[in-house]
Amino acid sequence: MKAESRISWISFFVFMGSTVSLVPAVIPFFANAMSVDVFVLLNAVPLMFAGLFLGVLIAPLVGNRIEFRFLVRIAGILMLLGIISATVIFSVESFFIGSLLIGFGFGVSEVTITAQVRKEIEKPATMMTKLNAGFALAAMAAPVFLVLELITIGSWWVFGIIGAGLVFSSISVQQTSELKREVSSGSKKKAPAALFLLMVGIYVGAESILAGWSAVSFDQVANLDSQFAPLASSAFWGLIAAGRLISIRIDRNSNASNSLVVWSSISAASLILAVVLFGAGSELLLIGFAAAIFAAGPIYGQILAIALNTKTASEASRATMMLIVSGAAGGFLLPALVQIRPSVEFALLLSGVAMAIVAISSLLAKSITTPKGIKVVQ
Repeated sequence: MKAESRISWISFFVFMGSTVSLVPAVIPFFANAMSVDVFVLLNAVPLMFAGLFLGVLIAPLVGNRIEFRFLVRIAGILMLLGIISATVIFSVESFFIGSLLIGFGFGVSEVTITAQVRKEIEKPATMMTKLNAGFALAAMAAPVFLVLELITIGSWWVFGIIGAGLVFSSISVQQTSELKREVSSGSKKKAPAALFLLMVGIYVGAESILAGWSAVSFDQVANLDSQFAPLASSAFWGLIAAGRLISIRIDRNSNASNSLVVWSSISAASLILAVVLFGAGSELLLIGFAAAIFAAGPIYGQILAIALNTKTASEASRATMMLIVSGAAGGFLLPALVQIRPSVEFALLLSGVAMAIVAISSLLAKSITTPKGIKVVQ
């Protein structure tokens, strides 16, 4: 793959990461500015995943009729419109609509680029690692710039910069002529697809709860001014990135199924024990929260590695789409469930139970791995 194509795709993922991380990060500040309860604006998180769900469903339907680069540009414009709606019009309704549009554009671009990577590149794991790393690092950095802007000039022009970056980077996205060779599936074991769809949906649901509640939890425990709350989202994405990078070294010679059991069990135990042993106002709750986020970092990549190891190159695109759809559904349903009884304790407890289900499911998934194991893909 040409360097120009790699750079253009990574750049687009960088601006996507910045956009997605700022939606939950800005909720406490915007809620205070709009004089509404923070729990009201938290509905933006499941709405964003509802948009993601719709985008992932629609992208494959139009992907055969619309050229790859043009579809990515449409996704970039949709996210720009979402940013404008959420931050310029400045009302609860427009914030919700903006979150939905951002999720929709993100879903279209994620499934389109992921499928293209798997079609064009013989060994896509490295490229996917770079895309995800760029996404996570940008998601960590963007809230820091937002806080600096809020405390210095009291505005949020960083959204405008990110919106412009989305459009320009989507225009620069290139398509390579490198084709990925088909690999015979004769030696691959058939996997129970429903199990992996369940695992991805539940994991993404749990992660979206942790992402959405990170700023709120920090705001309630630390009791700082709402303009500093976005730093919690930076900490969230920093822990996710650290978990992914460190797990690469720790799990280098490990079976992916074993690693998945370990990391998901650590995340589940950290959340459940933190809620059971400590109250919502305890700093120790944040420690358990942080440990769970760190352990959650490599889980998504490990599930995909095990699931897609059973597919050929042509099958991988459709399988990836189905996994992302399942993840989007989970990312909408679980945060929406939290809104029935919105509290830090219930949010973390539900996330812990979800991670425990992933751990139990990963034990079942071990039966489909080869004796040698599957290389972990972050």
